[in-house]
Amino acid sequence: MQAQVERDMERRRQHVKAFCKLPKVRKALSPNITSVLKNLIYVKDHGLLWCPIFKVGRGVMEIVAASTSWAKNLDRLAGENPTGGVQRLARKLYPAPRTLRALHHLPPTTTRLIIVRHPFQRLLSAYRDKMLRRRKEDEKFMKVQRFVATRFEDPNQPTVSSTHKEAPRVPTFTQFLKKAIQDIEHVKAGRSTNINHHWRPFWLECAPCLLDYQVVAQVETLDRDQEYLIHRLGITAEALNIHSHASNFDSYNGTKEATEHYYNSVPPDVLRRLLDLYQPDFLLFGYSAEPYLQLLPPT
Repeated sequence: MQAQVERDMERRRQHVKAFCKLPKVRKALSPNITSVLKNLIYVKDHGLLWCPIFKVGRGVMEIVAASTSWAKNLDRLAGENPTGGVQRLARKLYPAPRTLRALHHLPPTTTRLIIVRHPFQRLLSAYRDKMLRRRKEDEKFMKVQRFVATRFEDPNQPTVSSTHKEAPRVPTFTQFLKKAIQDIEHVKAGRSTNINHHWRPFWLECAPCLLDYQVVAQVETLDRDQEYLIHRLGITAEALNIHSHASNFDSYNGTKEATEHYYNSVPPDVLRRLLDLYQPDFLLFGYSAEPYLQLLPPT
């Protein structure tokens, strides 16, 4: 089993490297490295450099939420038992080097880890968690919910001004996707550097073309991949048995049901633009967009 996982990890790594060797790709996928380095977590004692990505958890009915789970694992290794803000605490406890030069001087045995997920499943997870959850008036994402619900059009729903007494508080999935599209387009055009971590593309969040991750774990095989990593790092298994349960805020208990419901409602032009903007994540990590392309009308 370990030998098979080792081969899979090397295959995934070489897949990323081959894609990144293409000149146009390497130039296009050059994110703000300062921002990337601030996001990294470095556990010196275990030789682990990890780029945490929000919303790479399992599905609604599965028990491992990858980012949050690993952050809690790391905090527990430091003798902490946090109840919130685990990734922020993990970065404080395990700061990574702040320059590429310093990063290149880490011990050669350092394991560089990234955990990824199908890009469109990650977007749906972000929507269900951050846009459907009922929040208090002063919460950050309540303001985001209202902004998205009143600033972006959905052809299946009439637009209502934010000043209207019946202004919607919860955006539709299409409105949310339009927000994600706008954020990425603004970054690509140089008009902004800010994309929320929950829907920021992998290539922007973790710079895989610059950092050469040896372990490319995937949520779809996370139990197996995490066990492999435990053995690779020599970490006591009992220290890594904390899992965070994903939450859903709609009536869909299964990932397949939710995917069909939400993506079937997305206008073709929005889906095409989404596929275009997240294409690097699909190509870098070997994910297929075919099931979603089938939702598009024939051209």
